[in-house]
Amino acid sequence: MKKNWIASVLLLGTWMAGCLMGSASASPAWGVETLPESSVSGQNQETEYRLESYLQAGPLSFRLPAFHQEKDINGKAFDMAALFAYPAFEKEMDPFFRVKAGDVLDWRGLDYEWKEVGADEELAYGVSDSNWNAWVLTSFALRTPIYDKASLELAFAPAFELYMDGKKVMSQMQAQDTNRPSSHKAVLKLEPGYHQFMLKALYTSETVDSKLEVTVKASADVALGAEVQEYYDLHHYLDGAVVAAPQLSASGKYFKLAFTQSNPEAEKYETVYRIYRTSDVKAGSYPEPVCELSGISGLAFAGRVDKYAYMKREGSTVRIYAGELGQPASLIYETKESLSGFAWDPQGRYMILSVTTQGKQPENGLKNIIDPMDQWPYYRMRTTLSMLDLASGTRVPLTYGYLSTDLMDISLDGRYLLFTTIEVADTMRQYTYQRIYRMDLESFETEELYGSYFQHSASFSPDGSRLLVMGSERIFTDPMQPGVSVPCQEEDCFIPNDYDVNAFIYDIATGEAELISDDFAPSFQRAVWESTGQYIYLYADDRDEVNLFSYRVSDGTFARVPAQVQVVSGMDVCDNGLLYVGSSIDKPSRAYWVKGSAAKNEFASSKGLKNTFCVAYPQQAEMEQVAQGANRDWSFLNAFGDTIEATYYLPPDFDAMKKYPCIVYYYGGTTPTPKAIAVRYPKTVWASEGYVVLVLQPSGAIGYGREFAAKHVNDWGKIVADEIVMGVKQFCQEHPFVDASRLGCIGASYGGFTTQLLQTRTDIFAAAISHAGISSISSYWGEGYWGYLYGSTANAFSFPWNRKDIFVDQSPLFNADKIHTPLLLLHGTADVNVPIGESYQMFKALRLLGRPVAMVTVAGEDHGIVDYAKRVDWEKTILAWFEKYLKGNPAWWSDLY
Repeated sequence: MKKNWIASVLLLGTWMAGCLMGSASASPAWGVETLPESSVSGQNQETEYRLESYLQAGPLSFRLPAFHQEKDINGKAFDMAALFAYPAFEKEMDPFFRVKAGDVLDWRGLDYEWKEVGADEELAYGVSDSNWNAWVLTSFALRTPIYDKASLELAFAPAFELYMDGKKVMSQMQAQDTNRPSSHKAVLKLEPGYHQFMLKALYTSETVDSKLEVTVKASADVALGAEVQEYYDLHHYLDGAVVAAPQLSASGKYFKLAFTQSNPEAEKYETVYRIYRTSDVKAGSYPEPVCELSGISGLAFAGRVDKYAYMKREGSTVRIYAGELGQPASLIYETKESLSGFAWDPQGRYMILSVTTQGKQPENGLKNIIDPMDQWPYYRMRTTLSMLDLASGTRVPLTYGYLSTDLMDISLDGRYLLFTTIEVADTMRQYTYQRIYRMDLESFETEELYGSYFQHSASFSPDGSRLLVMGSERIFTDPMQPGVSVPCQEEDCFIPNDYDVNAFIYDIATGEAELISDDFAPSFQRAVWESTGQYIYLYADDRDEVNLFSYRVSDGTFARVPAQVQVVSGMDVCDNGLLYVGSSIDKPSRAYWVKGSAAKNEFASSKGLKNTFCVAYPQQAEMEQVAQGANRDWSFLNAFGDTIEATYYLPPDFDAMKKYPCIVYYYGGTTPTPKAIAVRYPKTVWASEGYVVLVLQPSGAIGYGREFAAKHVNDWGKIVADEIVMGVKQFCQEHPFVDASRLGCIGASYGGFTTQLLQTRTDIFAAAISHAGISSISSYWGEGYWGYLYGSTANAFSFPWNRKDIFVDQSPLFNADKIHTPLLLLHGTADVNVPIGESYQMFKALRLLGRPVAMVTVAGEDHGIVDYAKRVDWEKTILAWFEKYLKGNPAWWSDLY
């Protein structure tokens, strides 16, 4: 690990075994570390493993370059090192190159088959002509369940270089002239998982035939061979392309997708946009893009004509390019203003530009904070709207003033704009007031349609007469009604969870709003009206999935639209097709196109299933090669008789007769943990490393109905913490393959708060991890950028001065003396949501109490760790902490820190 990536590591020394087991009564003993006996058996006993077979391709003949006897202009001879350094076999030396028997290597236009060779076979690749040489490539693999410092010993006569995961670990530049060559040794730091070895050997006319002998000494139970089953790991989790931003053209002839993927060498993420023809979609294959764009932003199609446009920043200038689909785009506008985005007129005649202006900053460094939101460095930035006429190139200002104006939608005929302003309303719950306006682009007159203290989204119906409004069920409720924007008058006043997103149809002429999701338990994420206005298509949080639905406007009925994914993350509809992207619990990001009539809701019928085509699955090839463990649903009844759902993941080589450590994951906040393989912490990766992983969906999560979601309000762990403990204990009782003495738990943000709170209430965990967790509710509420705004729902009408039972009693910091479980605190130094002080103060408290605690800060990162290189190290930090306490192997943690 590059130490400068992780700003600091703050460790407590060592402690007694009782602390490691999470005993609330254990006392710390400085300088002594005793690991659980069941965890360390065999850790220091090395076993020797012999490579019994390997894969080989060759001999791959070549001649030395002309004039190789001469030195180059720098006086350097063409020696053995130069020959090995020549960039041949870059593909085969890639750390993620995988090969199996029968695969073919292309060398100078000839195919060479990879063949399995037994270790006892003497390799005879003698080259008879002294003018010729030959390469022979040898591949083998190793998998280890834990971090291990293993020794590898290799004996071979030819000159060679050995690579592990693309990095050279051993070389022999001078061939040995005996068929019983002496051996070389290397100490390998093996992280848990799969490791690919590639040996590049040089044969000349003088090379002596010999066997290839490889042995590995390891304390772990490793698998070593020509082909070793690979498990789903961090590489598959972090480096696979994510498909997003689906959009269909008006005619349905084109669609576009965005692909974001890591570039490990550059240590960053890159996005490329691709445009396809739907006529190229066929069963059993993926269409080729007709256009590919990178280094751009905002790629969008016009709503009712087949046009596209995108933005590109070039120096200090932002340029907009546009064109007909199927044709190259040309420059249509450029500006040095801070252009934050554009939106097409659905008819393709104009664009609405959003331009941001920075408010004046104090020159002397003294800033008068004008309201609570002025804490944000970007709060004084304001957005205005203008219209760019594409025929004439003229630009007309549409909005101005003190408040930002944000575009919400443009009517299908292009006549009306829908936009919003948001102002501060300190004394009314939700603390902001949102106004919705409609502007007539024929007369340029603006009218306010309505306002609400509950922020929400809105969009036009196809005929422009109604709005689809999505947000809290209280958007249109009288704000003076108790429990809405003013406090309740009675103790049993119902306050809904405002993050549970409902939908209304608002009639512009009458000003009446109809709640259409009253009996619909899923929580809306996005919805679009098809062009005839008969159906609305949407995707919504539906328990621990995100599913597609249709809503028939005529009779108010919802219907499930079958999808090939469990968690939909994007969707678009045109008259003759549906395009969506998403993932599942065992398959990463994919995209599907469904051919059918939107006005007839053919997507929800058997016809829709027959006309569903997978149009993108970037990780298909590698996912077919890796193994995953099984996953199963489970549930239990909490103390109130509510069903709490959960999912558990098993290791790929699961044996029900064995005992496994278990990692418990939860959020505990307002949203469920979706069944997606690459969303919210890599549960499948943890299972691949030999853990049973239990994922709980505690009370308060949306997607389970309004009553269930409302339990989040003013709870702050009162229900959830006891619920988790109850569920974990019951899970262990019902699943004897779980070692109840080796339980770990982890959560982030509100889940990090939940982790900390749990340790004040139970001793069942042997290790715990809190990322960006809240330790004091009052300091998070007052210091975090959005703490008090989140609190408008999470602690509605509750404040530090009137609810000591929440702000003190439920804050882990004020109960730190009850924590004995080894706790790892992770935090980005630039976190503005949950400031890093939340972890610092808990770390200091536990240090002063002499409790087992460590803290790792991640330099420059915000609430989530998004920098690629830091993300990799952060993921490994989590795994190393659990391996130390749940597997009794501290080596990885010690090497990292």
